Amino acid sequence: NSRPAAIITPVEPVSISNQTQTVIDKTPISPILIGTGNIDSTVTVDTTKLPNGVTYDPNTFTISGTPTITDWGTGEETRKFEIPVVVTNPDGSKVTKIVEITVQRDTDGDGTPDVTDTDDDGDGISDTDEQNAGSDPKNPNSRPAAIITPVAQPTISNPTQTVIDESPITN
Repeated sequence: NSRPAAIITPVEPVSISNQTQTVIDKTPISPILIGTGNIDSTVTVDTTKLPNGVTYDPNTFTISGTPTITDWGTGEETRKFEIPVVVTNPDGSKVTKIVEITVQRDTDGDGTPDVTDTDDDGDGISDTDEQNAGSDPKNPNSRPAAIITPVAQPTISNPTQTVIDESPITN
């Protein structure tokens, strides 16, 4: 009653440097290097999922570049890109990993991402004040209308008095 031993196909290790990272828009990512563990393995990166300005070089197995997002949504401050990386080993086995690049918006380009910047558009008016006044904190040309506070008119008590020379005035 001997049974054949189960055949176990070892899965080649896959290593990815800088697999998860967060960068400010228009700032280069740290190069992402994909290591297969087997020189005969093939690497496939879904380049349609990469942010604009970021590319994959199949000769060096490297994802690199500078993400540039031109279609930020109203109020959107971060965008996460999940890029599938599939390594196919010579025996047909596959390993799938996900590379995550999170891009933070920097509306005014001051190097401080909007998620922590109190004046996203750099117009000198805080985001909170702009939101409270109904203007767009992402647009430096959208400024709150001047708020005019009415001045209280003075009240005069006893407005008509007859004064005799050198006598005090009553209130």
